[in-house]
Amino acid sequence: MEINIKDYLSEDEIKDICKEVIRKHVIDAVGGLSVSSDKSSVLISNLARRLAKEGVQEIIPNFKELINEQIETQIKKVTLSDFFVSSFGWSNPGNKILNSVLSDNKELLDSKIKEIFSLKLKVK
Repeated sequence: MEINIKDYLSEDEIKDICKEVIRKHVIDAVGGLSVSSDKSSVLISNLARRLAKEGVQEIIPNFKELINEQIETQIKKVTLSDFFVSSFGWSNPGNKILNSVLSDNKELLDSKIKEIFSLKLKVK
């Protein structure tokens, strides 16, 4: 015996039933998780990300391409001073990284500098 559910329920009723079943399944899957638990935080973050992406995509259909173009444009504008000079002098993250790398490789840099100077002196 075959039963056609469309003979008994409207399309909207079928959709409502499906939504309710999915809702119950999600509740069963995440159980009694509190909003502060790790699983629920991940679930909420993923849902928020997906909804935000879909919302932006509705407003700006080719937003990924536009973002990529802007990233490329902004990267082309970057200069060395953007990494190392700030309005308060040499205290920004780029300078801190450079200082750290230089300190970590002080011995190597010293030997290379001595090598370069000794080669220059030999050439004269």
